[in-house]
Amino acid sequence: MMGLPAGLGLFGTGIIIPPSLQGHLNTWGSNTNGRLGDGTTLSRSSPVQIGSDVDWDMLSLGGLHSLAIKAGKLFAWGGNTYGALGDGTTVSKSSPVQIGTETDWEFVKAGISTSFGIRAGKLFAWGSNTNGCLGDGTTVSKSSPIQIGAATDWEFVTAGQFHTLAIRAGKLFAWGNNSYGCLGDGTTVNKSSPVQIGLGTNWTHAAAGGTRFSLGVYLNKLFTWGNAYYGKLGNGTTSGSKSSPIQIGAATDWEMVTAGKYHALAVRGGKAFAWGRNNKGQVGNASVGGNINSPIQVGVATDWLSIEAGHSHSIGRRANGLFAWGFNNQGQVGDGTIIDKSSPVQIGTETWLSISAGSYNSGGIR
Repeated sequence: MMGLPAGLGLFGTGIIIPPSLQGHLNTWGSNTNGRLGDGTTLSRSSPVQIGSDVDWDMLSLGGLHSLAIKAGKLFAWGGNTYGALGDGTTVSKSSPVQIGTETDWEFVKAGISTSFGIRAGKLFAWGSNTNGCLGDGTTVSKSSPIQIGAATDWEFVTAGQFHTLAIRAGKLFAWGNNSYGCLGDGTTVNKSSPVQIGLGTNWTHAAAGGTRFSLGVYLNKLFTWGNAYYGKLGNGTTSGSKSSPIQIGAATDWEMVTAGKYHALAVRGGKAFAWGRNNKGQVGNASVGGNINSPIQVGVATDWLSIEAGHSHSIGRRANGLFAWGFNNQGQVGDGTIIDKSSPVQIGTETWLSISAGSYNSGGIR
């Protein structure tokens, strides 16, 4: 596995935590279909611990479901209409259930109604297969994990609503819905199997946005493509589209990117930046209003460790704890209220090891 920062992609994921740092699983926000995993369907406006285990490795929150890894084992819970939990059924679960018996899962990513995982360098997918977003060459949904291709060097995967991006050996691949060119292959034709985007071999990060846009980091440069509506490409416009990656700015120290429904976030030099739709304060800069069509800094902090974009809210880790902002109708900010926040607010004083943002919920390991 490459050393990717925590908090990648549309509704969040994280990175494997070394054994010495593993900890408690916490979630909060909307609990529709039991997606928080606490055995209920009651929403929470503050973090609640899920179970008593202290060896959770990774968490990824999706649209209506959640995935996690503990001691190399895969667990899932929440909405299961399209088989996104991977347990062979379409029955929702309000508490974590183990998927399969394997103990070598390395990475998971929950999309809106899709799921992806990597073990032993192999890529697996399950759930909704609209427009071929699972990548198995079909458009048939799957309720159990299936291997995608035969490659054994997959490093990272991220899922939007109907399209998917993944990295292996530094190469970027994409598949699924290609409206507005969000796959980045220069066309608007859907793909039901992975296609390489360009010839570059130095991609280190990618994020698939919820409304047909994508971002990536190549040689520490920021690239975006797809639909520019609401300014979510960060290229200075709120209209048009790009079917191939375009560089944003001239900076060469970008570290990570993450994409929500209509907004995007990124980190460089320890500073957090945001752009796109800002109707709920999700960009995190109270001094500006309306849509933001170019990256602007979130506050003045220079110690951001990771950042995550949910549907219309954002969360991030700094050296001194967890911060969140944006839409808070279900308590997804985690400050004990349901009042929107247009600037980052600190959530408790605990040290968080990784974080994840779902559609209207949040979570992490501490």
